[in-house]
Amino acid sequence: MAGKQGCTIFNVSRKGMGIVFHTTDPISIGEPIRLEIPVATAFEYISVSGMVKWIDRVESDVIGGIELNKELSDVKFSKLC
Repeated sequence: MAGKQGCTIFNVSRKGMGIVFHTTDPISIGEPIRLEIPVATAFEYISVSGMVKWIDRVESDVIGGIELNKELSDVKFSKLC
């Protein structure tokens, strides 16, 4: 998956997250991923990177699980929840 794509995060933990990818591009298990997540309460983004651990196609979207390369700090985790 190349370039910026839209997605919806539906589950966040300190070590990973569930994501609905809004794309028709192919997504593969083991693929590295980098996310820039806007923080709703501030004008900032949280950058995270990880790897696609599982995927499933639902209608026109792809649902996947991401394992983060680095566990979220308390500050980042609280901003995403």
